[in-house]
Amino acid sequence: MKNLLIILFCCLSLQVWGQDKEAETYYKNGLEKYNLKKYQEAILDFDKVISLSPNDVNAYWQRGLSKFYLKQPDVAILDFDRVIQLSPNFAEGYYMRGRARYAKSPYKSLEIMPDYDKAIELKPTIAEFYLHRAIANNSFMSVELYAESMSKATTNLINIGKSKEQQKQYDINKEEGSWKYAKLIIADLDKFLTLIPTPKDNRAYYYRGISKKVLEKYQEAILDFDKAIQLAPKDEKSYEERAETNFALGKYKEAIADFDKAIELDPEYAGAYRQRAKAKEKLGLKAESAADEAKADEIYKKNKDKK
Repeated sequence: MKNLLIILFCCLSLQVWGQDKEAETYYKNGLEKYNLKKYQEAILDFDKVISLSPNDVNAYWQRGLSKFYLKQPDVAILDFDRVIQLSPNFAEGYYMRGRARYAKSPYKSLEIMPDYDKAIELKPTIAEFYLHRAIANNSFMSVELYAESMSKATTNLINIGKSKEQQKQYDINKEEGSWKYAKLIIADLDKFLTLIPTPKDNRAYYYRGISKKVLEKYQEAILDFDKAIQLAPKDEKSYEERAETNFALGKYKEAIADFDKAIELDPEYAGAYRQRAKAKEKLGLKAESAADEAKADEIYKKNKDKK
């Protein structure tokens, strides 16, 4: 997608420099630097273009991209705002503003989703739009999952033995919360995989697997994590997710094998130790389970002390 963004300026129906050769020279210099990933130097050239030609949408676009890749989403958003103002039907402008807003605040759905929605409305055949909308929805889903887990834990503590109505309300909350997002994510990633049947990375399968796990479609989730691991065999998170899914299916030995792999890839992966401890406990391996719990505590403490 990044290579596509580099050449999109050629496709914009925008203002032309006309006789301003100086602005054109700065723009070409900036584009060369951008292509070499010399983003800070490129920004200086695009600044010059904008000072000479304040309505040059190409310069705002390239400057916004440069700032985005320098991890400066706040100021990138301002440039993408200007791009959209000057070219309101440019789908990639909305898409990149959505990505910049996500980079700035990944849990603000009211700001992020309208941009992805508009990009897809304008260009419904760009696969990356669906992928990044799904990734944003995954963040929103994680918030809902946390809220649901806290609500259930509190309810169980206060109403032990009186859980039927609470369970019913919990199920309703899931339908309106995490499950709603999971279904949206799956729909977007199904579309992405229709447009790109053989993706180069594992994100579509990884995030779709998570959503299927949330919906308790465990066997389908396993298949997605299998594909995610095939595409990225050194991604410890895919092993952990497949392990948690196997745990939910009661396949504790398979879960432990995947937790082992996740820990092999990242020996400081505290969450994998914690979850592996639960699987070992299920198999009656109490001493090994306690050792994993202790290791997880050690890593959490070490990470906390670093902050």
